[in-house]
Amino acid sequence: MRWRERGIMGGFILAVLVFTVVLVQRQWELTGEEHRFEALRKQVRTGKAEMRVSGEAYGDWEVERIEKQGGEMLGREILLEYQALYRRNSDFAGWIFAGGTRIDYPIVERQEDREYYLHRDFAGESSYAGVPFVGHGSLGAKQGTVCIYGHNMKNGSMFADFLKYKDKEFWVQNPVISLDTLYEHQTYAIFAAFYVSAKAWEERESFLFQAITGDGQEGFESMLKLKEQGLYETDVELTEGKRVVLFVTCSYQKKEERFVVAGIEIHKGSTDSESLRTDSETVKIFLVH
Repeated sequence: MRWRERGIMGGFILAVLVFTVVLVQRQWELTGEEHRFEALRKQVRTGKAEMRVSGEAYGDWEVERIEKQGGEMLGREILLEYQALYRRNSDFAGWIFAGGTRIDYPIVERQEDREYYLHRDFAGESSYAGVPFVGHGSLGAKQGTVCIYGHNMKNGSMFADFLKYKDKEFWVQNPVISLDTLYEHQTYAIFAAFYVSAKAWEERESFLFQAITGDGQEGFESMLKLKEQGLYETDVELTEGKRVVLFVTCSYQKKEERFVVAGIEIHKGSTDSESLRTDSETVKIFLVH
């Protein structure tokens, strides 16, 4: 074998070795990050257990008064199950759980730096997977459309499982998502799932931009157009004035493309919404009432 051929072969073998090491290291990091998320889940479950035993949703913690989103003064009590996490990180804004998926994560929100947690963990340390974060709107506010972003990780973690909603049969079995704020449990009915280009978030003439930023009748009409983009009909009717949340992740189907799952609020309150994680018949009942 000639020296040149040996050099090419050696370079190829070295590249394979480097790629393998990086891949193993990345997998190790993701496993560690998932373990840290599991520790947060256990903390929430402990809070829920205390709530059920005491029968008290808020415990004895003083009313939290913080000047946050848009200068609004919040004076609401934080749910007992989320108080420990909030003490650890005041950017903690809520929790998402999607039945039939691995999506069971805290949501963070930092108005002054929306993408702060894009590659940081709950403690603010460097993290490849990051933490799902509020990229538009405010989860704690009472009105306005909210966009929540999460990575589509190749190991199936974070928001990767939202791609399951591209199939209608999956939606039929899992039509609702629990999305809690610090102050109350909320449940959303999925009314659309669709692909969209990344540019659509910034183009003022796009249906997506207008649906997110519009208000009143104009905003509602844009939201109806957004529903029409769905990959299939969901039979979920949109009602003006109801809160809408868009869950966004990368699709990897095309370059710079996103996959969006859109939900409309059907329940909120201090009662744990786990009992509402059920089939489409329950969704229809709540929408009627």
